[in-house]
Amino acid sequence: MENHKPLSGSDAKIEEYTRRYDAGEISVLEDMPRSMREVVLTKIKNPSSLLEIIPIQDREFAAQCADIGEEGIEIFTEMNIPKIYTDPEMNEWAQTRYKKMIEAVRNYSKRNKLRSDENTRLRAVKEQLGTNPAQEELTATTPIDSIDLPNKEEVYTVTGEIEGVHYNKSHGQDAFSVNRNENITCVTVCDGISSRAGSGELSSRLAKQISADALTKTLSEIVDPESLRDILEDIKSVAGKLEGGAGSTLVSVRIDKNEKTIEWTSIGDSPLFVIDTDENGEVVSWEILTEDNSITNENYTDIQTLETLKDPATHCVGIKNDTVNIPKTDRIKTGLIPYTPGRKIVVASDFITKVMLHSPEVTKARSEYWKHATNDDEGNPYSDKKKEMMHKVWNDVAERNEQNFKDLWTINPATNELMFNPLSMAGKSPEELRTLLDEWMRENSVTTDDVTIMTIDLDKYFRD
Repeated sequence: MENHKPLSGSDAKIEEYTRRYDAGEISVLEDMPRSMREVVLTKIKNPSSLLEIIPIQDREFAAQCADIGEEGIEIFTEMNIPKIYTDPEMNEWAQTRYKKMIEAVRNYSKRNKLRSDENTRLRAVKEQLGTNPAQEELTATTPIDSIDLPNKEEVYTVTGEIEGVHYNKSHGQDAFSVNRNENITCVTVCDGISSRAGSGELSSRLAKQISADALTKTLSEIVDPESLRDILEDIKSVAGKLEGGAGSTLVSVRIDKNEKTIEWTSIGDSPLFVIDTDENGEVVSWEILTEDNSITNENYTDIQTLETLKDPATHCVGIKNDTVNIPKTDRIKTGLIPYTPGRKIVVASDFITKVMLHSPEVTKARSEYWKHATNDDEGNPYSDKKKEMMHKVWNDVAERNEQNFKDLWTINPATNELMFNPLSMAGKSPEELRTLLDEWMRENSVTTDDVTIMTIDLDKYFRD
């Protein structure tokens, strides 16, 4: 019986949370107990990912099994045998949930394969017609807004004091804007929440407005809750009713040459990297400022550190029907970045975080974690078969990425081992980037993601 849950005395609360979540109030998930959250996520009508109906502790395993194909799905089935309850209604609930989990993994696998095949066919047709899908190069010496770019399937590159890549695929949810005058330069990246149909339009208009306002205001003034609410109200009045609602993250950097300041702001999981390089331009160290806990090149292989990465659905601005949603004040981050020679800044959508999470050193750490794993978050012991499977899966990912995508990694001068290179997309041609991105997405089963990565060379602004 689908409506029955093994949570005595909490049915009414679960129904309330589910209704509020379906109405667009994503933040309700934050304050509820983990066990209750799991039940709510099995009930939501429109999960942003098929894998959301699977308990959090099993999603990583489910995604890896789905990527392997039918063989992996069989392994997932074996590893997730439903619990048997003496209560008939509880037992029926467990069996129904189990079937939904297996179907989610199978559908996820089919969806990724279909989209991958579709992209392959599209490239083949363009090659037959003699068209080059990756030929757009933009200059950052004038204002640029992704909302004005004509073709979302193209790879666009940005050159000049700012180097970047923008590859808005089938989602069309990523957006960026570069605006400037003699003294001020502002670079903004917004990443729309893919489960809400109007997110692409919101992220495009939001990025453009933030960068435009930054020519006359500081970022801390712009993202003041009341000011941010006015911006969203203006977008709503222009865009009209955004069917399906809309949500977007935000990360922005404002450079003031006169004041010699570098200000940043962030809402959500779109990262801002501060990178220090040596006299040869090689990466020495980097730090992600936008996470609640500092993530650096020294601690990013720690699995517990990576588990703190924010959930974008609960850290964003949004519009739902006639209501605009502003995050809590403590989720609107602002700060200043000191300039030192050789320093660069990368503002990006979360695609770059996914590349980092699939880097050889991280996936090797995950493989080693599973080799010695004991219990899940609920205290249930892992079977030896599951630990062996996950150890092998992540080790295989590490080997493939290390061998096939050498440009994405660099040598850590402190350890002489590989580390993730957040500058790896800068300086490449559109053709090189399209090949690199398509091959990486296909190899890592990230077939529908959008890519926006903007690199700012601070030496070009401040070095005498």
